[in-house]
Amino acid sequence: AATSYGFGEKTGEVLARIDGALVVAAESREEVRVALSGQSATGQKGGQGDLAAWKRSIEEAFGSGRVKLVGYPVVDASGALLHEECVARLRIAPDGDWFAAGEFMPWVSRLDLGARLDEIVVQLALARLRAEAGSLCLNISAQAIADPLVLHRIAAALSSEPSLAARVWLEVPEHGAFRNLEQFRVFCALFKPTGCRLG
Repeated sequence: AATSYGFGEKTGEVLARIDGALVVAAESREEVRVALSGQSATGQKGGQGDLAAWKRSIEEAFGSGRVKLVGYPVVDASGALLHEECVARLRIAPDGDWFAAGEFMPWVSRLDLGARLDEIVVQLALARLRAEAGSLCLNISAQAIADPLVLHRIAAALSSEPSLAARVWLEVPEHGAFRNLEQFRVFCALFKPTGCRLG
């Protein structure tokens, strides 16, 4: 990670900016990530100074409903649509750009907010399924797998609407499943009765 800096900039701001660039580079597998002076690691002007500022900004975005789903079609070998793979987008500033997952998920993971985001995503997906036909695939974080309270709340939301749950595919990252095999077994046992598909 690299950054430029100007005369008189506070050391903490420079180090926070390069720390942010390093987090994003590591998560996105970039070889080099450059954060310019006056920008956050994601390139926003007047950026987030430190972890506490990122946490406040992300939690405010969650609370203000500045999360949306974007779907991408997944088809089988014959070209028939299986489902839409849904990914989250986050608007950190009320009038700012929508960030792609690769830009904000490193911070969400680092701040242990992945399970909370998963709950928001499931609620958004259910709302979308009430209004549209088709099936949606959602990625559940390793953090949620390790949080039994969150899993039970998500399972309860799906169980309360079985016709919609049957149109939901839940996917878990391999590293999340293999690092927490016992918790992954609990996850499967909890969600299979809801009627959703697991992968």
